[in-house]
Amino acid sequence: MTGRIRPFFFTLCLFSGLGALEAQAPQAAAPAAISAPADTQAEQPAPYQFSVKVKRVVLDVVVTDGRGKPVEGMTADDFKLTEDGVVQPIRNFDVHKPEPAGASQQDIGLHLPPNTFSNLALAPSDKPVTVLLYDVLNTPQAALPYAHQALVKFIKDQKSSTRIAIFVLSDRLHMVQGFTDDETRLMEAVDSKTVKSRVSQLRVADSNDNTAAVLASDPAASAQAQQQQPSAGDVSTGADAILAQLNDVEAEEQAYLLRERLEITVDAFASIARFLSVLPGRKNLIWMSGAFPSEIFPDSTPGTGSRGEFNNAILFQEDIRRAQDVLKESRVAIYPVDVRGLQADPQFSASTRYAAGPPKSSTFGLQQAAEHATMDTIADSTGGRAFYNTNGLKEAMDAAVRQGSAYYTLTYSPSNTKEDGGERRIKVVLSKPGYQLFYRRQYFADDGHTTPEKPLVLDMNMQHGAPSSSELFFEASVVPVGGAMKASAAELEELKKFLEINAKGKRTKMTAGEQTVQHYDIDFAILGRQLEMPPAGNGRYATDMRFGLAAYTDNSELLNGVEVTVKNTIPEAQYRKIESQGYHASMVFAAPQEAVSLRIAVRDEIGDRIGTIEVPLPIRAPRAAASAAAGTTTK
Repeated sequence: MTGRIRPFFFTLCLFSGLGALEAQAPQAAAPAAISAPADTQAEQPAPYQFSVKVKRVVLDVVVTDGRGKPVEGMTADDFKLTEDGVVQPIRNFDVHKPEPAGASQQDIGLHLPPNTFSNLALAPSDKPVTVLLYDVLNTPQAALPYAHQALVKFIKDQKSSTRIAIFVLSDRLHMVQGFTDDETRLMEAVDSKTVKSRVSQLRVADSNDNTAAVLASDPAASAQAQQQQPSAGDVSTGADAILAQLNDVEAEEQAYLLRERLEITVDAFASIARFLSVLPGRKNLIWMSGAFPSEIFPDSTPGTGSRGEFNNAILFQEDIRRAQDVLKESRVAIYPVDVRGLQADPQFSASTRYAAGPPKSSTFGLQQAAEHATMDTIADSTGGRAFYNTNGLKEAMDAAVRQGSAYYTLTYSPSNTKEDGGERRIKVVLSKPGYQLFYRRQYFADDGHTTPEKPLVLDMNMQHGAPSSSELFFEASVVPVGGAMKASAAELEELKKFLEINAKGKRTKMTAGEQTVQHYDIDFAILGRQLEMPPAGNGRYATDMRFGLAAYTDNSELLNGVEVTVKNTIPEAQYRKIESQGYHASMVFAAPQEAVSLRIAVRDEIGDRIGTIEVPLPIRAPRAAASAAAGTTTK
């Protein structure tokens, strides 16, 4: 519905721990439909500028001994690092050690004004950070109780040694618990309805459906089953054709579900990485799943991978590339854990029945090897480790946390500075033999191209219940304007257009007839030092910002949204002011009365950074403002 952006007129400071940002002085001006901060500075000739762009690659390396325990005491001289076979000098070397179990820490708190919200995720930097991703989307339902039991055991045994955040992946990503080392809060989260009863409509077939599993993984069994179908002598040619069409429809449906799962999974990784981007150091992402689509991070080695794998990989190439980039920038290591435990060929299960005897051969081993290779590829590409064919799920997760808490950070400037988008292969070796290394094996160079824009409301970070993205720090003051009222005809028309154009494929809700709405004044304060504002010539600098708002029901239905772009060039004086005082803007938004949450997004298009936060609705006016509106005073 109606969304306007105008100069920022309220006093608002950004309490981020990085220094408060003073707001612009109040000034009288009429709201504009779309405007940037007023440009009233006289232009001056641009001073001569000389800038050098130096790329740094930060690589976290875990070193373990033969028993899988982290090895301490290494120095920079013990490591040799190459990129595409060329030795790279190590510019910086850091050692990271885990905190003793039970070590006390003082929590950091934000002290914000009333009705002010921040997307700053806080967690002490000297404690390991672990994210548990409980994947319902890719896990057979029969394996979920065992996975949940292992999750409970893992949390009980941590003894405050690490701060944990818990996510559930079903048809979308849900954050059920932010970072904490409080066992009580973590146990409440894993026993919540969101975790225990969440079911995806796109999930894979149950592993206890042995007949289906055999037919899916064994061509011989599938051929045998087809031979048992009625022959042409028994039924008409038309019936055979119908059966063939039904088989084709089923195959297309399975391919569609796989593509949907792939897209949701890739987006979830990127969303979690953006949520973690504010935290320093390495982060462990334990991915508890029962199926690992090989298209997530396809093996680029020539001669590997199936045709279907690379067809899907090409289809989601931009999304996969973007997810890998944000995982790299946020220093997230993925530890895939197969929650199905130790597996056996389903054709040898006592519950599997065959009408004409068991099949002569089975491809179960080949399929299992392919899945394990996929898990290894995902782990290698991010610096983690895969755990499979083990019934000790809790022990596997313990090992992931232990290995990810003690590591070395190597920083280097790559000798190949070409921005060709090509893959760069990294190799690290130790001068001391007998150790195992875990680190990110590759990255993609910049290609100098920008990704095509898509509506912010379609971004995974804008989904109801998704984690807040902290790539771009901001605060938002959300204050109701007046009381609830009927939406105007113009607002209803804008709502209809928004849902038709920007929300294709999303679950939306459009109420016929009149709607009651509550207007909110939303004021933004964005950390200026994080914005990319490159020189645009003639002493001016370019800015390109997008602001998005989305109102949701408690069933995650999109009720309303708005998106506004502010693209401008500003003089140097304004550029310096934004750097020191922040970027400020304000919008007015009409939220339907039944909305329970408001998702807010700020995106720097030039810097390719996004910040999001979700605010519960309705919001009451601050006490002082409410009293003033009623003609009373407070003491």
